[in-house]
Amino acid sequence: MSGFSKAPSFKSVAEPNPASELVLRLVAIDSGVWFPQGACTIIARHLAMTAKHVLEDFCTKHQVTQSADGVQAQFGIWAIQILDSPLRYGIWEVDEAFASPLTDIALLHLMPYNDAAGEYVLSGSQKQILLNLFAPAVGERVVGHGFHSSEAKMSKNPDGSDHIDVNDAPAATVGEVREIHVERRDLVRLNFPCFRLNARFDGGMSGGPVFNDTGQMCGVICSSMPANDDNEEHVSYAASLWPAMGIVIRGHRGQNHPKDITYPALDLAREGIIGALGWQRVELDPFEVAGAPGRIVYGAKYR
Repeated sequence: MSGFSKAPSFKSVAEPNPASELVLRLVAIDSGVWFPQGACTIIARHLAMTAKHVLEDFCTKHQVTQSADGVQAQFGIWAIQILDSPLRYGIWEVDEAFASPLTDIALLHLMPYNDAAGEYVLSGSQKQILLNLFAPAVGERVVGHGFHSSEAKMSKNPDGSDHIDVNDAPAATVGEVREIHVERRDLVRLNFPCFRLNARFDGGMSGGPVFNDTGQMCGVICSSMPANDDNEEHVSYAASLWPAMGIVIRGHRGQNHPKDITYPALDLAREGIIGALGWQRVELDPFEVAGAPGRIVYGAKYR
């Protein structure tokens, strides 16, 4: 990829394509009505990464309740995966989401909902994406993927199975890294490690992946301010990945670990369950959340 132009470009892409299997649409389902918004990326078996604010937007628009375990959604969230043809798609139910107050990244635990998703898990042919936990260098070319102009509805096939009509515009956007914010850009809006680039991110693309020139996922689409005219650059932001290693998650890691315990995502990188370059440089600092006794959050830093 290094021989390609860094000049910003924004192109619609046909599906299936190399990203279709890993970059999934997120949809909220409330009273049988579908509300597509944002994307997520499969980073390990049953685990995906998205932007935290996509989930917060869902929760703002739909009913939730508060409990000792956190926010309980009174609606469903599904992830839609295009497989080897646009007519064959995997449907995944998001049964739990994990986030941190220290970054705009969330991790999603996915469970297969239809046969295609179940077969994808059992086939053993899943691609594993490689994360690069640290931002690319200023001047480096990057490529983002996501969906915009999204609409969706669900109906029944003659045999009673579910049929989904998703109308959106899958896009690949190219740009160049302009600035690295190691700790944060500001104290309010982008108060987490991120990097600025001149790629165009349209509404609905939040949560999609950003790849560096070697094909490693190096960021999550989180914000954009469009150019005012053709002579002005887009000002867009992607969240850096290393703070996500401090997100506290829950999930069975295999026979060598007890079930139903919580642990930081960094543990998955240490064990190779998540492919993550640079995890050895990440250090975690556990602390208790104010007003929530017993709830542990991990702050991340790197050396």
